Amino acid sequence: MADVLDLRGLSCPLPVVETRKKILGSSPGGSFEVLVETGTSRDNVIRMAHNESCDVKVTTRETEAEEEYLLTITRK
Repeated sequence: MADVLDLRGLSCPLPVVETRKKILGSSPGGSFEVLVETGTSRDNVIRMAHNESCDVKVTTRETEAEEEYLLTITRK
């Protein structure tokens, strides 16, 4: 089972801050998933992850209320 950082319900900049902590604590080649619920959080986390030299894969999931975004982040 992948390591999932559930950041739904948090407003920016908290998703970026928490994801960056996780990136800095991970080993090169390591990966984890981040779950966010807004396009703004998705875009900000992706931008920060790219600045930290990480690869990001985005999966959009539909829920009853709205869309969620599952970001798979891999540290280079």
